[in-house]
Amino acid sequence: MNIGIIGAGTIGGFLIRELKNDPLFSLVAVTDIDTDVCIKALTDNGYPIDLHLPLAEFPENTDVYIEAASAATAPVVAKHALERGKVAIIASVGGLGDIDEYRVLAEKNGGQLRLPSGAISGLDALKAIPSESITKVVLVTTKPARTLASSEYIRERGLDLLNIKKPICVFSGFAREAAQAFPKSINVASTLSHATIGLDRTEVEIRADPDSDRNRHEIRIESGHGILVMETSNVPFEENPRTSRLAAYSILATIRDLTDPVIIGT
Repeated sequence: MNIGIIGAGTIGGFLIRELKNDPLFSLVAVTDIDTDVCIKALTDNGYPIDLHLPLAEFPENTDVYIEAASAATAPVVAKHALERGKVAIIASVGGLGDIDEYRVLAEKNGGQLRLPSGAISGLDALKAIPSESITKVVLVTTKPARTLASSEYIRERGLDLLNIKKPICVFSGFAREAAQAFPKSINVASTLSHATIGLDRTEVEIRADPDSDRNRHEIRIESGHGILVMETSNVPFEENPRTSRLAAYSILATIRDLTDPVIIGT
């Protein structure tokens, strides 16, 4: 399959490196808002720099478009791919908002939108539970205080997270609001919402912990099928602590599922 990657930073660079020696995939185009970052990702992995192309010039034979750039870029990539009947894999799920319009595009043109599990576990079990039987979804995310300190939401509220002595709650609300408040670091809330009861019913609490070096996500689902409780504690990328390594590997697994003859999990 021919792969096009939008975003050559932490996750995009990881994918370029990991897919290089996979005979089932061929990298045909990469773009990034920072030309130097894109060219470095290509040359460091032995690719020619002429693979650096704007999205509008990606080859027609691009089978899979992978967004690894930003929340603002996510809907652009999703629509571009689905209008052409291609596969769109979106990392910045929070940037999509409601996904009904993408479902319509995919059905109309024969494309497919794939939202990786990202930094959380248990979506295979959640997909098996009929959404109408789910009564409550709660996500509690705890991140190192220093990784949240630079976000615009925190700065606007005058919170000094670099000097707190104990964990504090910096956000409490629903997934739609969480995605708007933290577009770079809370994609898990949107992914969880789309798999369950929606952006406006999924409850989200975000905590900053001055002593933590992990991104931790605790999920509780109550439904007619029982109670499901999950917790993940993820090691972040050293170069970008806002991103969990598990999120990058989740995208890689989603890509490889496209050609895997055996699929495990729903």
